Amino acid sequence: MPVVEIKAIEGVFAHEQKRRMVERLSGALIERTGEQMRPFTHAFIADTPSAEWGVGGTAKSAEDRYGRTARITRWVPAGAAGRCWVQRGS
Repeated sequence: MPVVEIKAIEGVFAHEQKRRMVERLSGALIERTGEQMRPFTHAFIADTPSAEWGVGGTAKSAEDRYGRTARITRWVPAGAAGRCWVQRGS
């Protein structure tokens, strides 16, 4: 069963952005594994409360990373590894 698990900082992505992430990442996985896997492909978004994640051993919040009102608005492919980076809109 293919599984897409997305971990995000709570409050950074709007509901519609999460829906699009689930649809696009699931679609990419189905395209790769075959249409027959559609009924078995699952996607989850786990929101981590702000300040309950860290970088380099330092706790961070959404405000630390993106500012109080920032929202991620555009996906930028990060290469053949299948990972994606996100880029904050201006």
